[in-house]
This record gives sequence, C-alpha cells and structure tokens, in this order.
Amino acid sequence: SYQAFSRAVEQTALLQESVLDGEGTIGIEAEHAFVAKVALRTLLPDRPAQLDLISALIKSVRWDETALPGENPDQDYVVSVLQAVGPRGASSDEFASPASLEQLAEVLAEGRLVHGARLPQLLLLEANTLRLLANVATSAFDDSVARCRQAIDILFDAEQLLGTRRPSASRNAQLQNVLTTRAVVHGFVSGACLREYMNVDPERRSTLRATLRENLDEVNRDTVRARSIGQASYFPLDVSFWAHRDQLTQLPDLSDEERVSLLGALESVLDIAAEEPIETGQYVHYRRRAADLAQLQGDTELVESVAAELRAKGDFSADALLARRKAIDPLT
Repeated sequence: SYQAFSRAVEQTALLQESVLDGEGTIGIEAEHAFVAKVALRTLLPDRPAQLDLISALIKSVRWDETALPGENPDQDYVVSVLQAVGPRGASSDEFASPASLEQLAEVLAEGRLVHGARLPQLLLLEANTLRLLANVATSAFDDSVARCRQAIDILFDAEQLLGTRRPSASRNAQLQNVLTTRAVVHGFVSGACLREYMNVDPERRSTLRATLRENLDEVNRDTVRARSIGQASYFPLDVSFWAHRDQLTQLPDLSDEERVSLLGALESVLDIAAEEPIETGQYVHYRRRAADLAQLQGDTELVESVAAELRAKGDFSADALLARRKAIDPLT
C-alpha cells in the first residue's frame, strides 16, 4: 500500500520523500501545512492516534531543562509541535475532543516522567490540558477535582523550576503565566464544588464550604503574586473576579456578611483594574465584568450603558445579562 501511495505522491509533487538517517527512515515533507494536514488525516484519520505520533519525537530528543532557546533545536522543535496541538495552540481546535485531550495528557506525562521532558512550557501545557479535562461536562466530581489537584502539583513544579532561573523578562512572563493558571485551576476546583453543592447532604456541604474558602484563598494568593511579577496584566484580576462572583451567585445559603464581603471583593478588583493599564485584547472582558457587577448591584442603567457600548463591538453578553435579570424579576 505504501509503495502505491509513494508513487502517487511522487507524481503529484505536493509531497517529497527525504532519507532521514542511515537506517532507512523516510520523512515526508510538504511545501504547505494544509497539504501535510490532508496527507496525515488521510493516512491516519484518528486525531488521538495522530497525537501518539509525537511520542516517537519525544523519545528521540535529548531533553535538557537548562537549555536556552536555540541551544537544543530538536527540543525546541518538539516543544513547538506540542504547543501547536495543545490548548490555545494554532491547531488546538482540531485536537479539542476529550479523547484527544486524554491522549495529549498521556503523551506529556510520559515525556515528563519517563523521558525527562520537564520544561516549564510543557508543564504549563500539561496542567492546562488537565484543566480542560476537569471542565468536561461529563466529568464526575471526584475525577474533576483529582485532575485539578494533579494540575496544581505540576504547576508547583513549574514554579520551582522557574524560581531557580535568573530573573528576566521572559522568565517573569512564564512565572506570571504559571501563577495565573494555578489561580484558574483553583477556581475550577471551586466551580466543581459549587456544582456538587446542591446534590449533597448538609454535612457534606460543610466540607465543600471549607474547600471553597481554601481555594478562594489560593486564588487570591496566586493572583496577587502574578500581578507582582512581570508586566501589569488584567488577566489575573479577571480570574479573581469570576472566582468571587461564582461563589456570590451560586452559593444558595450565603449569610449577609458573606454576601457583602464577596461583593466588596468584586468592587475592589474593578477599582484596581481601573487604575492600571489594560491590554487591548482584555478591555472588552473588563467591561463585561463591569456589567456583571452593575447587574449584581441592581444598577440597570449602568448595565444598559455597557450593553450599548459592547453591542457596537458585536458583543451581546451584557444584553444577555439584562434579559436574564428581566426574566427573573420582570419589574426591573
């Protein structure tokens, strides 16, 4: 079958064969990524199986966590491939299914535990993959929390690795990303607890309450540290906002004191954000949070103002807030 394929490929001139070593290994090159993707999908349609091909690349690399970019080209190449297929990568949409994420997590874990691929970039990628798996709607509570705990441990490892490096703009940006991601994962643990809260008895609710407080404290700790490292960024503040908001809006038995405290935390987050430069790509998110807070405070006029501003940009999230409020309380 391969001989027939090889002849057909040679005739099209879209792909070229190259001898990679003295042992007869053949590589296939394409002039354009689209052609390579079509060929790969034709020969190996299963997405998780495509990810398994990366295992062979990981095994062939001499991994060195101290190498700077450019010092170990093979390592740099495999990292770039993994980042391309991982969360937020250039090809992430093609590998976003639970089966693909499971396979990617296995590939990354094998690289880390067996082959020494213990780089901060890959640890962050593995943690984000586990975070997405924990957020799959079909995940059981215990499975979601277990994946989040594993992701948190991996991010602690990444923090320790970065802590041994000389401070620089690149290192600080990586560390800020690690701390912010860890805050996100703690927020995901809280989300799992909130979903579980209504399905358990009062004794179990008390345990979940303690877990919620613990993870919210961790969110606060990591976001504060993230903001103290590297360039000013709105994203850690956004994580803090939604972590507090979720508890405010989803816990059914909050005391008045708890409600005031959480609402005060939301106001504080937006006050801080208003005093610092906000990235262009994050400004819309900031305005959405302003609409969130105004809706929680019953300030319909402000929500309508923000809704008009966002509507002009093609964003109807604040309109959805207004519609939701009117559905719940038609008199507003």
